[in-house]
Amino acid sequence: MTDLLRSEWFKLRTLRLNYVLLLIGFAFVVVITGLIGIFADVGDFTTTSSSDIAEIVGGTSILAGLLISVIGVLTISSEFGHGTIRPTLVATPSRPKVFIAKAIVLAVLAFVSALVIGLAGYLVGYVLFSARGAEGLSLFDSDGTLTVILIGLPILFVLLTMFGYAVGLLIRNSAAAVTLAILWPILIETIIGTALAVGGVDEPGKFLPYQSSLALVSPDGADGFAYGRVGGGLFFGVVVFALLALAIAINNTRDV
Repeated sequence: MTDLLRSEWFKLRTLRLNYVLLLIGFAFVVVITGLIGIFADVGDFTTTSSSDIAEIVGGTSILAGLLISVIGVLTISSEFGHGTIRPTLVATPSRPKVFIAKAIVLAVLAFVSALVIGLAGYLVGYVLFSARGAEGLSLFDSDGTLTVILIGLPILFVLLTMFGYAVGLLIRNSAAAVTLAILWPILIETIIGTALAVGGVDEPGKFLPYQSSLALVSPDGADGFAYGRVGGGLFFGVVVFALLALAIAINNTRDV
């Protein structure tokens, strides 16, 4: 397994597109947080707390998470598309080991990326808001800030990346898998939720795994979310890993 992990890490770090996607996600969070800190009306945030900055970072980081989920898709779908998966499966006949090794490397990448992006965005916001006279700030309040930046955001990134990876493993076509991995969280679940609400369903969000998981990046994770922070994360996590297990099982006997 160690050799497999090294091999998968080598593949991941030698693709230039991965760096581009990570850089775009990082820049988006830092730039948007910075612009809010620079141009927002001071009167709007003179009583800003650390959790308010964490909420801004959590909201803007969703795009970065989706971009890393694209890395998850392309990590596997491009290998099937170009046939480079064949030598790996010949060298390691146990297909589940190969797929699990890819998942582990991707999960580590997503977790570390979320920590770097989240902390960078938060520190930029903290410095700018403080410089413009925001009151009541401390570097880290005990009001949900640490939970969002250090735990919730990394877990959400890992789940989004595993979702993308599972979709890529199931569909194998890069264009179709990337489209689904992006549209499901930001569009399809919204449409389903709207349809349920129109149909008279109370709290339609409790049927939407991704929407429920957004509690992970909300400083007040219980506010407006049917299952709260822990429940929302578990709901999306169960769906994602069930999908991943299904994808691995199908590809264990599927033609390459």
